[in-house]
Amino acid sequence: MKYRIRTHRGFTLIEVLVALGIFAIVASLGYRGLSAMIDAEARLTGEALRWQRIERFLGEFENDIFYAAPRGGRNADGALQPALRGVAAVSNPDEAHLSLTRFHAGQGLTTGVPQRIGYRFAPPALTLLVWPALDAAPGARPDRVVLIDGLRAASTRYQDRAGNWHTAWPPAGLGDEFPLNVELTLDIEGAGRMTRLFGR
Repeated sequence: MKYRIRTHRGFTLIEVLVALGIFAIVASLGYRGLSAMIDAEARLTGEALRWQRIERFLGEFENDIFYAAPRGGRNADGALQPALRGVAAVSNPDEAHLSLTRFHAGQGLTTGVPQRIGYRFAPPALTLLVWPALDAAPGARPDRVVLIDGLRAASTRYQDRAGNWHTAWPPAGLGDEFPLNVELTLDIEGAGRMTRLFGR
């Protein structure tokens, strides 16, 4: 009587190695695709946050220009500042390119505690300066809040009631009146160059 010996044929070593190689390639491609999706999502989120900060700044800047109070103040050196002051260049790190008086009670309100604020356009950041009082004490320094990073360049122009444009405000002979319009030009990394006009 003859017995048949059953043999179970399995995978050869070469077949196993080939299969493992295919799995490794598929896993690598999947990881790269997932990593690219995560990176793209992070970039989109960063861009969305950047545009939100820009839009929020432009809204606050518009309110500050429109509701600026017709009151000047004294800086830390004791010099009297006009209600709205704009300069093309600054040398003091505590000096703003555009400074004005606003009311602390809230945006759009014309009552409350007047405070002196300023915007400093010094690449790579656009910074809000807030002085502790309308008339700063000698040596007083403003608080600083970075509103936008990645600033490459910025400029302001001021239009008087006759329609003339100036790079500084107030120009000689106009006293302490407000400009009719303020033009702000920003060049921000990732957002490009933009120009906005703010009127009173």
